[in-house]
Amino acid sequence: MNELEEIRNYDEYKTALDKQMKETAEGFVRIGYLLKLARDTDILKWSAYTNVIEFARVEYGLDKTMVSRFISINDRFSENGNSPVLKTSYKGFGYAKLVIMLQLPDELNEELTPEYSKREIQTLKEELDEEKKISDLEVYAEGTDTEKTELEQIIYKICEENIEVYESIYNAVTHEKLNADNIVDIFAPAGDMIYSVRIQGAGRKAVSFKQGEDIAVVSLRTSEKDTYNPQEVYIATMNIAGRNIINSEADAKTVWQQIYAKEYPKKKPLVAPVQHSSKADIKRSEKKTKVVKAKQEEIHDIEKTVPKASPIETQEPEKPIKTEAEPVDEQVEGQKNIADYPDVMPVERVEGTVESLTSEADIKNNIVTAASNIKFTLEANSYITDNIIDRLIALAENIKTELEQLKGGSR
Repeated sequence: MNELEEIRNYDEYKTALDKQMKETAEGFVRIGYLLKLARDTDILKWSAYTNVIEFARVEYGLDKTMVSRFISINDRFSENGNSPVLKTSYKGFGYAKLVIMLQLPDELNEELTPEYSKREIQTLKEELDEEKKISDLEVYAEGTDTEKTELEQIIYKICEENIEVYESIYNAVTHEKLNADNIVDIFAPAGDMIYSVRIQGAGRKAVSFKQGEDIAVVSLRTSEKDTYNPQEVYIATMNIAGRNIINSEADAKTVWQQIYAKEYPKKKPLVAPVQHSSKADIKRSEKKTKVVKAKQEEIHDIEKTVPKASPIETQEPEKPIKTEAEPVDEQVEGQKNIADYPDVMPVERVEGTVESLTSEADIKNNIVTAASNIKFTLEANSYITDNIIDRLIALAENIKTELEQLKGGSR
């Protein structure tokens, strides 16, 4: 039986906890176990304390939050969730890292090793938090890319946002050296690597590359995990970049611009991946990180509100045809008649003004909603078709009409 499970009285209990307070980070699981013992048993009946919070505060200066963290670490990272033994997969992590990992899903924690720094783990937490700010409705409104598989979309985004990875692929393909055996080395030349990328209509994905293992893809929205073997990653990479490189026979910059139809990015050394050995022969920057953030501009930069209608469904109502006998109100050239917008309630005109039952707050809310819809419609579509342009024009006209109401004094 474990020595901690043989504690019989308060003096033995206090000695054991004093010892754990002085030991390494792995002792935090034992500390949590001992605090749970005080919470769940009558071990404190031989002391002057009535509960574990009072005991921890007076004896060790631990506040209620710290006690809760120790107990949560034990719940999450100990064998069977209630033992003094740390799970093997979490050995080597310090207290500061474990506290952050408490806020990450198990599926993502499984991809971490003690070599990841506190800052890198915190970066994953920040990516998780950013994805939570985006509503399911906004993600749905992005639509989906039906022409690529999920894995192809991931490779597409990694090569778009991490130019050094793309250049490594280009060099390997042009020298006929890219294959399933070395594909992981391309994405993580000297160790573990996690890329965060935003996939259209699916949200952020944490993509974990580990030497000798399958590639894991964890959804930061749902915590669902998918795995792909190196052969699948190689095929997806060839479909996205390799075949274009072979068929074009142009330089790396030209091929990339052909794939992404935009200016070739300048290298930014500070965002290149961290590598912890010299085994890779791929040129890398001085300062690197094992976690790379998604670089796509966020959907929610404009204050979010729930759209009253999807931008896909928004259509400009057909204008009524005026006869010569009908009076025509003087309007600014290009201004829409308020009758074109059934969601705005008009009343009688008084001295040339239009009064609306819509409040100023509602008008502002409508403007923000339409602007937000324009923004994520543009971000979600790689190619802007005439149909999409028509929808955007309709949204812009809605904004114009709402602004004209504010200007007209409907406040």
